[in-house]
Amino acid sequence: MDPQHRLFLECAWTALEDGGYGDTGGPDRQIGVFAACGISHYLLDNVHPRRGELRLRPEQWVLGNDKDFLATRVAYKLDLRGPALTVETACSSSLVAVHMACESLRRGECAMALAGGVSIDAERVGYVSADGGILSAGGRCRPFDAAADGTTSGSGLAVVLLKPLAAALADGDTIHAVIRGSAVNNDGTDKVSYTAPSVAGQARVIRQALAAAGVDAGTVGYVEAHGTGTRLGDPVEVRALAQALGDAAGTRAHPCVLGAVKSNIGHLDTAAGVAGLVKTVLALEQGIIPPPWAMTSPIPRLISPPVPSLSPPRPYPGRRASNGGPASAPSAWAAPTPMWCWTPRPIRPPPSLTPRRAGRPSSCRCRPAPPRPWPSWPGGWRTICAGTRNRWQTPPTPCRWAAPA
Repeated sequence: MDPQHRLFLECAWTALEDGGYGDTGGPDRQIGVFAACGISHYLLDNVHPRRGELRLRPEQWVLGNDKDFLATRVAYKLDLRGPALTVETACSSSLVAVHMACESLRRGECAMALAGGVSIDAERVGYVSADGGILSAGGRCRPFDAAADGTTSGSGLAVVLLKPLAAALADGDTIHAVIRGSAVNNDGTDKVSYTAPSVAGQARVIRQALAAAGVDAGTVGYVEAHGTGTRLGDPVEVRALAQALGDAAGTRAHPCVLGAVKSNIGHLDTAAGVAGLVKTVLALEQGIIPPPWAMTSPIPRLISPPVPSLSPPRPYPGRRASNGGPASAPSAWAAPTPMWCWTPRPIRPPPSLTPRRAGRPSSCRCRPAPPRPWPSWPGGWRTICAGTRNRWQTPPTPCRWAAPA
Protein backbone atom coordinates (compact mmCIF):
# COMPACT_ATOMS: atom_id res chain seq x y z
CA MET A 1 0.00 0.00 0.00
CA ASP A 2 1.15 3.53 -0.81
CA PRO A 3 2.37 5.19 2.42
CA GLN A 4 0.18 8.17 1.51
CA HIS A 5 -2.93 6.01 1.83
CA ARG A 6 -1.82 4.46 5.13
CA LEU A 7 -0.81 7.76 6.75
CA PHE A 8 -3.94 9.57 5.58
CA LEU A 9 -6.05 6.78 7.10
CA GLU A 10 -4.16 7.15 10.37
CA CYS A 11 -4.57 10.93 10.31
CA ALA A 12 -8.31 10.65 9.61
CA TRP A 13 -8.71 8.23 12.52
CA THR A 14 -6.74 10.61 14.78
CA ALA A 15 -8.97 13.53 13.77
CA LEU A 16 -12.10 11.59 14.74
CA GLU A 17 -10.54 10.43 18.00
CA ASP A 18 -9.35 13.92 18.88
CA GLY A 19 -12.79 15.27 18.06
CA GLY A 20 -14.44 12.79 20.41
CA TYR A 21 -16.19 10.85 17.66
CA GLY A 22 -13.97 7.78 17.46
CA ASP A 23 -16.60 5.52 19.03
CA THR A 24 -19.57 6.37 16.78
CA GLY A 25 -20.41 3.41 14.54
CA GLY A 26 -23.21 1.97 12.48
CA PRO A 27 -25.80 3.76 10.35
CA ASP A 28 -25.56 6.92 12.49
CA ARG A 29 -22.00 7.48 11.29
CA GLN A 30 -22.99 10.02 8.61
CA ILE A 31 -19.47 11.37 8.12
CA GLY A 32 -18.10 12.37 4.71
CA VAL A 33 -14.53 12.09 3.47
CA PHE A 34 -13.03 14.63 1.06
CA ALA A 35 -9.41 13.75 0.40
CA ALA A 36 -6.57 14.81 -1.88
CA CYS A 37 -3.51 12.75 -2.69
CA GLY A 38 -0.22 13.39 -4.46
CA ILE A 39 1.26 11.24 -7.19
CA SER A 40 2.20 7.76 -5.97
CA HIS A 41 5.99 7.68 -6.09
CA TYR A 42 5.81 4.40 -4.18
CA LEU A 43 3.84 2.86 -7.04
CA LEU A 44 6.10 4.26 -9.76
CA ASP A 45 9.42 3.49 -8.04
CA ASN A 46 8.73 0.25 -6.16
CA VAL A 47 5.54 -1.60 -7.00
CA HIS A 48 4.95 -1.20 -10.74
CA PRO A 49 8.52 -2.05 -11.84
CA ARG A 50 8.34 -5.26 -9.75
CA ARG A 51 4.75 -6.24 -10.48
CA GLY A 52 5.88 -9.35 -12.37
CA GLU A 53 8.37 -10.39 -9.72
CA LEU A 54 5.80 -9.89 -6.97
CA ARG A 55 3.14 -11.71 -9.03
CA LEU A 56 0.62 -8.97 -8.42
CA ARG A 57 -2.64 -8.85 -10.32
CA PRO A 58 -3.57 -5.38 -11.65
CA GLU A 59 -6.35 -4.93 -9.11
CA GLN A 60 -3.92 -5.60 -6.28
CA TRP A 61 -1.41 -2.86 -7.04
CA VAL A 62 -4.04 -0.43 -8.32
CA LEU A 63 -6.35 -0.63 -5.28
CA GLY A 64 -3.49 -0.12 -2.85
CA ASN A 65 -1.81 2.78 -4.62
CA ASP A 66 -4.06 4.70 -6.99
CA LYS A 67 -5.35 8.00 -5.61
CA ASP A 68 -8.91 7.21 -6.76
CA PHE A 69 -9.30 4.82 -3.84
CA LEU A 70 -8.00 7.07 -1.03
CA ALA A 71 -11.28 8.51 0.28
CA THR A 72 -13.35 5.37 -0.16
CA ARG A 73 -10.76 3.26 1.68
CA VAL A 74 -10.97 5.63 4.67
CA ALA A 75 -14.77 5.41 4.58
CA TYR A 76 -14.58 1.60 4.44
CA LYS A 77 -12.00 1.17 7.21
CA LEU A 78 -13.68 3.64 9.59
CA ASP A 79 -17.28 2.74 8.67
CA LEU A 80 -18.20 6.24 7.48
CA ARG A 81 -21.54 6.51 5.68
CA GLY A 82 -21.32 9.99 4.11
CA PRO A 83 -19.96 10.99 0.67
CA ALA A 84 -16.40 9.80 -0.02
CA LEU A 85 -14.65 11.78 -2.76
CA THR A 86 -11.05 12.06 -3.87
CA VAL A 87 -10.43 15.64 -5.07
CA GLU A 88 -7.60 16.42 -7.48
CA THR A 89 -6.91 20.01 -8.59
CA ALA A 90 -3.10 20.04 -8.24
CA CYS A 91 -1.78 22.47 -5.57
CA SER A 92 -5.27 23.59 -4.52
CA SER A 93 -6.60 20.03 -4.05
CA SER A 94 -6.86 19.89 -0.25
CA LEU A 95 -8.42 23.33 0.08
CA VAL A 96 -10.90 22.53 -2.68
CA ALA A 97 -11.65 19.37 -0.66
CA VAL A 98 -12.42 21.59 2.35
CA HIS A 99 -14.66 23.76 0.17
CA MET A 100 -16.53 20.70 -1.13
CA ALA A 101 -16.88 19.32 2.40
CA CYS A 102 -18.45 22.58 3.58
CA GLU A 103 -20.88 22.57 0.67
CA SER A 104 -21.80 18.95 1.38
CA LEU A 105 -22.52 19.83 5.01
CA ARG A 106 -24.67 22.79 3.96
CA ARG A 107 -26.69 20.52 1.67
CA GLY A 108 -27.25 18.02 4.48
CA GLU A 109 -25.45 15.17 2.75
CA CYS A 110 -23.53 14.36 5.94
CA ALA A 111 -23.50 15.37 9.60
CA MET A 112 -19.72 15.81 9.77
CA ALA A 113 -16.90 15.67 7.25
CA LEU A 114 -13.21 14.86 7.19
CA ALA A 115 -11.26 16.98 4.71
CA GLY A 116 -7.57 17.20 3.94
CA GLY A 117 -4.71 16.10 1.78
CA VAL A 118 -1.48 14.14 1.71
CA SER A 119 1.66 14.36 -0.39
CA ILE A 120 4.63 12.16 0.51
CA ASP A 121 7.69 11.07 -1.40
CA ALA A 122 9.61 9.06 1.16
CA GLU A 123 12.58 8.47 -1.15
CA ARG A 124 13.20 12.03 -2.37
CA VAL A 125 16.94 12.72 -2.24
CA GLY A 126 17.26 16.03 -4.11
CA TYR A 127 16.64 17.74 -7.44
CA VAL A 128 18.34 19.58 -10.26
CA SER A 129 17.14 23.17 -10.64
CA ALA A 130 16.76 24.87 -14.01
CA ASP A 131 17.24 28.54 -14.76
CA GLY A 132 13.83 30.20 -14.66
CA GLY A 133 12.16 27.03 -13.33
CA ILE A 134 9.90 26.63 -10.31
CA LEU A 135 12.49 24.86 -8.10
CA SER A 136 14.89 26.94 -6.00
CA ALA A 137 18.57 26.81 -6.95
CA GLY A 138 19.50 27.59 -3.35
CA GLY A 139 17.26 24.94 -1.79
CA ARG A 140 15.19 27.42 0.21
CA CYS A 141 11.65 28.65 -0.30
CA ARG A 142 11.46 32.40 0.47
CA PRO A 143 7.91 33.61 -0.22
CA PHE A 144 7.66 37.32 -1.08
CA ASP A 145 11.39 37.82 -0.47
CA ALA A 146 13.66 39.78 -2.77
CA ALA A 147 16.10 36.84 -2.69
CA ALA A 148 13.46 34.28 -3.68
CA ASP A 149 14.43 32.06 -6.60
CA GLY A 150 11.81 29.31 -6.47
CA THR A 151 10.18 26.77 -4.24
CA THR A 152 11.25 23.53 -2.56
CA SER A 153 9.22 20.38 -2.18
CA GLY A 154 8.08 18.92 1.12
CA SER A 155 6.14 15.93 2.40
CA GLY A 156 3.23 16.09 4.79
CA LEU A 157 -0.47 15.70 5.42
CA ALA A 158 -3.31 17.20 7.46
CA VAL A 159 -6.97 16.41 8.06
CA VAL A 160 -9.62 18.63 9.66
CA LEU A 161 -12.96 17.56 11.11
CA LEU A 162 -15.82 19.83 10.01
CA LYS A 163 -19.31 20.15 11.43
CA PRO A 164 -22.18 22.66 11.11
CA LEU A 165 -21.81 25.39 13.69
CA ALA A 166 -25.28 25.02 15.24
CA ALA A 167 -24.76 21.28 15.73
CA ALA A 168 -21.30 21.82 17.22
CA LEU A 169 -22.67 24.31 19.73
CA ALA A 170 -25.54 21.99 20.66
CA ASP A 171 -23.16 19.06 21.18
CA GLY A 172 -20.66 21.02 23.25
CA ASP A 173 -17.81 20.56 20.79
CA THR A 174 -14.57 22.50 21.15
CA ILE A 175 -14.47 24.86 18.17
CA HIS A 176 -11.05 25.86 16.90
CA ALA A 177 -12.29 28.07 14.04
CA VAL A 178 -15.31 28.84 11.90
CA ILE A 179 -15.17 28.82 8.10
CA ARG A 180 -17.50 31.61 7.06
CA GLY A 181 -17.28 31.25 3.30
CA SER A 182 -15.32 29.83 0.39
CA ALA A 183 -15.16 30.03 -3.37
CA VAL A 184 -13.62 28.21 -6.34
CA ASN A 185 -13.01 29.42 -9.88
CA ASN A 186 -10.64 29.01 -12.84
CA ASP A 187 -8.68 31.39 -15.04
CA GLY A 188 -9.63 29.79 -18.34
CA THR A 189 -7.36 31.24 -21.04
CA ASP A 190 -6.92 34.58 -19.26
CA LYS A 191 -3.20 34.01 -18.55
CA VAL A 192 0.06 33.85 -20.44
CA SER A 193 0.42 30.05 -20.23
CA TYR A 194 -1.27 26.97 -18.76
CA THR A 195 0.86 26.92 -15.59
CA ALA A 196 1.04 30.70 -15.09
CA PRO A 197 -1.17 32.44 -12.50
CA SER A 198 -3.64 35.20 -13.36
CA VAL A 199 -4.12 38.45 -11.44
CA ALA A 200 -7.72 38.90 -12.58
CA GLY A 201 -8.71 35.30 -11.82
CA GLN A 202 -7.24 35.31 -8.33
CA ALA A 203 -8.73 38.70 -7.47
CA ARG A 204 -12.12 37.49 -8.70
CA VAL A 205 -12.17 34.38 -6.50
CA ILE A 206 -11.04 36.37 -3.43
CA ARG A 207 -13.96 38.76 -3.92
CA GLN A 208 -16.31 35.79 -4.36
CA ALA A 209 -15.12 34.27 -1.08
CA LEU A 210 -15.55 37.57 0.75
CA ALA A 211 -19.07 37.87 -0.64
CA ALA A 212 -19.90 34.29 0.36
CA ALA A 213 -18.67 35.03 3.88
CA GLY A 214 -20.60 38.29 4.05
CA VAL A 215 -17.65 40.30 5.36
CA ASP A 216 -15.91 43.54 4.52
CA ALA A 217 -12.41 43.40 3.07
CA GLY A 218 -11.32 45.95 5.65
CA THR A 219 -11.71 43.39 8.46
CA VAL A 220 -9.12 41.01 6.99
CA GLY A 221 -6.13 41.09 9.30
CA TYR A 222 -4.06 38.19 7.99
CA VAL A 223 -3.70 36.41 4.66
CA GLU A 224 -2.11 32.96 4.52
CA ALA A 225 -1.06 32.96 0.89
CA HIS A 226 -0.04 30.30 -1.60
CA GLY A 227 3.42 31.89 -1.60
CA THR A 228 5.63 29.55 -3.62
CA GLY A 229 8.60 31.91 -3.68
CA THR A 230 8.73 32.07 -7.48
CA ARG A 231 9.56 35.31 -9.28
CA LEU A 232 6.39 35.12 -11.34
CA GLY A 233 3.85 33.71 -8.90
CA ASP A 234 4.40 35.85 -5.80
CA PRO A 235 4.06 39.30 -7.45
CA VAL A 236 0.93 38.10 -9.28
CA GLU A 237 -0.58 36.88 -6.03
CA VAL A 238 0.11 40.16 -4.21
CA ARG A 239 -1.32 42.21 -7.10
CA ALA A 240 -4.49 40.10 -6.95
CA LEU A 241 -4.75 40.75 -3.22
CA ALA A 242 -4.21 44.46 -3.80
CA GLN A 243 -7.10 44.49 -6.26
CA ALA A 244 -9.44 42.49 -4.02
CA LEU A 245 -8.57 44.20 -0.72
CA GLY A 246 -7.35 47.58 -1.92
CA ASP A 247 -10.71 49.32 -1.71
CA ALA A 248 -10.63 48.94 2.08
CA ALA A 249 -7.12 50.35 2.53
CA GLY A 250 -8.37 53.75 3.67
CA THR A 251 -10.79 52.36 6.28
CA ARG A 252 -8.59 49.60 7.71
CA ALA A 253 -8.16 49.71 11.50
CA HIS A 254 -5.23 47.26 11.51
CA PRO A 255 -2.61 46.35 8.91
CA CYS A 256 -3.19 43.29 6.76
CA VAL A 257 -0.27 40.89 7.19
CA LEU A 258 0.86 38.35 4.62
CA GLY A 259 2.38 34.94 5.35
CA ALA A 260 3.08 31.56 3.76
CA VAL A 261 3.82 28.27 5.52
CA LYS A 262 5.94 27.04 2.60
CA SER A 263 8.89 28.96 4.03
CA ASN A 264 8.79 26.54 6.98
CA ILE A 265 7.84 23.18 5.48
CA GLY A 266 8.21 23.53 1.72
CA HIS A 267 5.58 23.03 -0.95
CA LEU A 268 3.32 20.13 0.03
CA ASP A 269 1.67 19.93 -3.40
CA THR A 270 -1.86 18.52 -2.90
CA ALA A 271 -1.63 19.07 0.89
CA ALA A 272 -0.43 22.69 0.61
CA GLY A 273 -3.84 24.31 1.07
CA VAL A 274 -4.91 22.45 4.22
CA ALA A 275 -1.44 23.03 5.71
CA GLY A 276 -2.01 26.78 5.30
CA LEU A 277 -5.47 26.44 6.83
CA VAL A 278 -4.06 24.67 9.90
CA LYS A 279 -1.38 27.35 10.29
CA THR A 280 -4.03 30.09 10.11
CA VAL A 281 -6.12 28.46 12.84
CA LEU A 282 -3.04 28.11 15.04
CA ALA A 283 -2.16 31.78 14.49
CA LEU A 284 -5.67 32.74 15.60
CA GLU A 285 -5.59 30.50 18.65
CA GLN A 286 -2.16 31.64 19.78
CA GLY A 287 -2.69 35.29 18.89
CA ILE A 288 0.72 35.39 17.16
CA ILE A 289 1.60 35.56 13.48
CA PRO A 290 4.87 33.69 12.85
CA PRO A 291 7.18 35.39 10.37
CA PRO A 292 8.20 33.74 7.10
CA TRP A 293 11.37 31.79 7.76
CA ALA A 294 14.66 33.17 6.39
CA MET A 295 13.09 36.35 5.00
CA THR A 296 15.55 39.21 4.51
CA SER A 297 13.58 41.90 2.68
CA PRO A 298 10.29 42.03 0.74
CA ILE A 299 10.11 42.03 -3.03
CA PRO A 300 11.04 45.52 -4.28
CA ARG A 301 8.02 47.69 -5.10
CA LEU A 302 5.73 45.04 -3.60
CA ILE A 303 2.15 46.17 -4.19
CA SER A 304 0.15 46.19 -0.97
CA PRO A 305 -2.03 46.51 1.36
CA PRO A 306 -0.72 43.09 2.46
CA VAL A 307 2.86 43.39 3.68
CA PRO A 308 5.01 40.34 4.49
CA SER A 309 5.49 39.81 8.20
CA LEU A 310 9.13 40.27 9.17
CA SER A 311 10.74 38.82 12.30
CA PRO A 312 10.20 38.87 15.22
CA PRO A 313 6.71 37.31 15.43
CA ARG A 314 4.00 39.93 15.84
CA PRO A 315 0.67 39.85 17.68
CA TYR A 316 -2.35 39.07 15.57
CA PRO A 317 -4.00 42.34 14.36
CA GLY A 318 -7.08 43.23 16.40
CA ARG A 319 -6.84 40.25 18.74
CA ARG A 320 -7.09 40.69 22.48
CA ALA A 321 -4.57 38.02 23.39
CA SER A 322 -5.21 38.37 27.14
CA ASN A 323 -8.78 37.13 27.04
CA GLY A 324 -8.85 35.11 23.83
CA GLY A 325 -11.66 37.21 22.40
CA PRO A 326 -12.77 37.48 18.76
CA ALA A 327 -10.09 38.27 16.20
CA SER A 328 -10.14 39.85 12.78
CA ALA A 329 -10.87 37.16 10.23
CA PRO A 330 -8.04 35.88 8.03
CA SER A 331 -8.21 34.06 4.75
CA ALA A 332 -6.06 31.19 3.54
CA TRP A 333 -5.92 29.66 0.11
CA ALA A 334 -4.02 27.58 -2.34
CA ALA A 335 -5.18 29.21 -5.56
CA PRO A 336 -7.93 29.21 -6.62
CA THR A 337 -9.69 28.58 -3.29
CA PRO A 338 -9.81 31.20 -0.51
CA MET A 339 -11.15 30.18 2.88
CA TRP A 340 -12.32 32.42 5.71
CA CYS A 341 -11.81 31.50 9.37
CA TRP A 342 -12.86 33.07 12.62
CA THR A 343 -11.92 31.99 16.14
CA PRO A 344 -14.46 32.48 18.94
CA ARG A 345 -14.02 32.04 22.68
CA PRO A 346 -13.71 28.47 23.96
CA ILE A 347 -17.09 27.10 24.98
CA ARG A 348 -15.89 25.43 28.18
CA PRO A 349 -12.69 25.45 30.21
CA PRO A 350 -10.95 22.06 30.49
CA PRO A 351 -11.27 20.42 33.90
CA SER A 352 -8.35 19.20 35.97
CA LEU A 353 -7.53 15.64 34.90
CA THR A 354 -5.98 12.91 37.03
CA PRO A 355 -4.46 9.94 35.13
CA ARG A 356 -5.90 6.57 36.06
CA ARG A 357 -5.12 3.07 35.01
CA ALA A 358 -8.31 1.75 33.43
CA GLY A 359 -9.32 -1.71 34.54
CA ARG A 360 -12.78 -1.64 32.98
CA PRO A 361 -14.92 0.87 31.09
CA SER A 362 -16.82 1.96 34.23
CA SER A 363 -13.58 3.35 35.71
CA CYS A 364 -13.19 5.88 32.88
CA ARG A 365 -16.33 7.95 33.24
CA CYS A 366 -15.95 11.69 32.85
CA ARG A 367 -17.95 14.45 34.48
CA PRO A 368 -19.01 17.26 32.11
CA ALA A 369 -17.80 20.74 32.92
CA PRO A 370 -20.39 23.41 33.82
CA PRO A 371 -21.71 25.04 30.63
CA ARG A 372 -20.79 28.62 29.80
CA PRO A 373 -22.87 30.98 27.66
CA TRP A 374 -21.74 31.29 24.05
CA PRO A 375 -21.21 34.84 22.74
CA SER A 376 -23.94 36.28 20.56
CA TRP A 377 -23.63 35.61 16.84
CA PRO A 378 -24.54 38.00 14.02
CA GLY A 379 -27.43 36.82 11.92
CA GLY A 380 -27.13 35.40 8.45
CA TRP A 381 -23.78 33.62 8.87
CA ARG A 382 -23.24 30.65 6.63
CA THR A 383 -20.82 28.83 8.86
CA ILE A 384 -19.09 25.51 9.27
CA CYS A 385 -16.92 24.84 12.30
CA ALA A 386 -13.56 23.14 12.38
CA GLY A 387 -13.21 21.75 15.85
CA THR A 388 -13.27 18.90 18.31
CA ARG A 389 -15.69 17.47 20.79
CA ASN A 390 -15.08 18.03 24.49
CA ARG A 391 -12.82 15.09 25.24
CA TRP A 392 -13.64 15.23 28.94
CA GLN A 393 -17.36 15.21 28.22
CA THR A 394 -17.53 12.06 26.08
CA PRO A 395 -14.46 9.82 25.90
CA PRO A 396 -13.84 8.85 22.25
CA THR A 397 -12.78 5.32 23.16
CA PRO A 398 -13.55 3.42 26.41
CA CYS A 399 -10.64 3.37 28.88
CA ARG A 400 -8.53 5.74 26.77
CA TRP A 401 -8.73 9.02 28.66
CA ALA A 402 -8.29 10.10 32.29
CA ALA A 403 -11.19 11.19 34.51
CA PRO A 404 -11.47 14.53 36.31
CA ALA A 405 -10.14 14.59 39.87
